Amino acid sequence: MSRGNKIAALVMVLLGVGIFAFEMRTVNLRAVGHSLATMNLWWLLAGLLVMISSWVVESYVVRMFVEHDGERLSFKSAFRVPLVEQLFNNITPFASGGQPAQLVALMQAGVEGGRASSVLLMKFIVYQFMVLINFVFTLIVGFNQVASRFGALSLLIVFGFVIHVTVIIGLLLVMYYYRFTKKLVAWFVHIAGWFISAERQTRLQTKMDEKIDTFYAESCT
Repeated sequence: MSRGNKIAALVMVLLGVGIFAFEMRTVNLRAVGHSLATMNLWWLLAGLLVMISSWVVESYVVRMFVEHDGERLSFKSAFRVPLVEQLFNNITPFASGGQPAQLVALMQAGVEGGRASSVLLMKFIVYQFMVLINFVFTLIVGFNQVASRFGALSLLIVFGFVIHVTVIIGLLLVMYYYRFTKKLVAWFVHIAGWFISAERQTRLQTKMDEKIDTFYAESCT
């Protein structure tokens, strides 16, 4: 590790300790000690194993996409990607730094920038699809309990589910039905043109076309 990296790591550790100390200023330390002394360590170990397993599976997904076209990526480099994502998701506002940090990590491992973007795009789709599966399972198993406790607020869960499915369908449409998607988006922009100026409609159409073209190009890389 270079001297610069050591300094950066030390600054992050000190910053983390400072934030932790600030948040703990109003916490009853005796209650915390009692909770730690009486907690079931087996459940803590189970949670730790699940977390590490998630990183390992994510690493194999990254490695699989990188090596799809014959490139090579060591497991160590692939395992670094989810760790970098977790770090920057937690130290940046709204977890906005996770994706760029993963891109940098892959490029440092020798993956070309465009190829790395494509890999992260495919990884994002896999992640969203797995979240959808868990979402469906949760709705089937526990929605009645949520609805009985929160009443009308439980409808927000259904709304979130619809939004999630819509996003995944949109991504898949761009990947496999490119021309149809552009026509569909153009139709929606035309509808929006009833409520906005012609200039704004043109800018919106141009922007949407650029986004769709970029996404499709990355998915074909």
